[in-house]
Amino acid sequence: MTISEVAFIAIPAITTRTLYNIKMQIKMKKNIIALIVIATLTSCGVPHYIKQNFTYCYDGQNTGIDTLINIDGYYKITRLWERDERYTTKGQWVHKIDTLCTNLMFYKDGIFVNEFNDPDRNRKDIQLYFKKLVKNKKNEKLNTRFYGIYKIYRDTIKAQYINYPGLTNTWMAYETWYKVINKGTIKIIAGRQLFYDRENPNKSVMNLKMTNKEDSYTAVFIPVEVRPGPNCWLKNKKWFWCKNRKRPLQNKARVNFLVFLLKIFSFIPLKCFFCRFLFSLSL
Repeated sequence: MTISEVAFIAIPAITTRTLYNIKMQIKMKKNIIALIVIATLTSCGVPHYIKQNFTYCYDGQNTGIDTLINIDGYYKITRLWERDERYTTKGQWVHKIDTLCTNLMFYKDGIFVNEFNDPDRNRKDIQLYFKKLVKNKKNEKLNTRFYGIYKIYRDTIKAQYINYPGLTNTWMAYETWYKVINKGTIKIIAGRQLFYDRENPNKSVMNLKMTNKEDSYTAVFIPVEVRPGPNCWLKNKKWFWCKNRKRPLQNKARVNFLVFLLKIFSFIPLKCFFCRFLFSLSL
């Protein structure tokens, strides 16, 4: 066999292997892009279905809430949790009663904080925790579960709030109504979820439910000397601001324009290998 014959046989083999490597690289890049997109959607951005139900927006204006209730401090809900637990070692049922506390705060600019606590359990004083946060301004991050917005409707404060989950948790959002009893006391009178299970959708949980006597918890005002500012992660989101909320007609026009572009590009043939390569990376 001559050298030219060997080269003629080897060229197709090399070309086939090169194409195979290119295809594998494209597949790997697509998988990496998909993982990045999934991680971004699950950990960084509020899901679209929660944004749709979160109807309040932030404008940074003074709400005048200090004329309705005291806000130079926080509100505390204390309730008893009674339950029967069974120990697996002895197999006996034991009746337990624990005290559960929920802390919440209102700010003049409309920011609402719910379920915050001191990460240092030995300190047992929210005031000391606040002083530490205010002193360390560079790391003034409140240990809270929910941030949101409240609106005032006569003698009722209506709040919508969202959690910021980790990689293993899920997004949650709620709406709660607080009736003002006096300057230092508010009471939960209604509430609902702003989300539902995507796998087993039961949208009835999103219906507003008025509370009964057992669930109508009372929050009592506790004054403090200083407290951290209303610096929450939601302020960094464009959709959170009223000025960035688009009208329904504008959203509809944008969707129609995107559909029009997709129809145009669907008729463009991708004949060359380079075009197909770029198109596969864009998917």
